[in-house]
Parts: sequence; structure tokens; C-alpha cells
Amino acid sequence: MLEVVPIQNKRQWYEYLQVARATLDEVREELPSWTLISVIGARLDAMEAAVAEGRTPTREDRERALALGVLAVRSLDQSIPEYSKLLKELAAAFECWAELPDAAPPEPGQNERDASDESGPGGVERG
Repeated sequence: MLEVVPIQNKRQWYEYLQVARATLDEVREELPSWTLISVIGARLDAMEAAVAEGRTPTREDRERALALGVLAVRSLDQSIPEYSKLLKELAAAFECWAELPDAAPPEPGQNERDASDESGPGGVERG
């Protein structure tokens, strides 16, 4: 089960993206003929490509990401609700990519490595 918290920075977005891909692979193993899996995978790939090398997503890129959020609501809210929340959070953070900081500053008294090791990928817990 995923516990999804709001994405606060770009590093956390990439961590959520990794979790989304790993979860998609698990779903693919369980439901190999479900065509929605390919659509979600393609949307995740497009989002990642849109921000590669420090780029900011275009309006068209953001509209496609919004479609991922809508797809999650329509197709996954009932069957895989936590994964749906994860995809919606990825899409929402992607929409405001330019405003997201690169990474969260470390807590007082912690170096960056200690801060990133506390809760796993972006505060997402798998159980």
C-alpha cells in the first residue's frame, strides 16, 4: 500500500516517478493484457522526457500530464486507489514544475544525505 504525500520538490517527483514505474511493473505482471498499462507507461515516459536535461514542460506537455490525472481518476480510483493518488500527485506536481524547488533543504543539524534517507522515496511508504 502506498501512502502518498504532496510532492514538495523535483527530487521527490523523480522518486515518485520511480515508485510509479515499479508499481506499474507489478500491475503488468498481474494483468499483462490490460491495455491501460501501456498508456500509463507512455504518459510517464513523456513526462520524464519533458523535464529531461533541466527543461520546463510546455503547455502541451502539461495538458498531457493532466490527462494522466484524469485517466487515474476514471480508471484506477476504484481498483487501485493508492496508485491512482500517486499518479494524480505526479501530474499535479508536473503542472507546476517551474515553481517546484530542485530539492528540499536539509533539516537543521542534518546533512543532505541524512535528510534523504529518512522515509524512503519522497515520503512514499510501501507496505
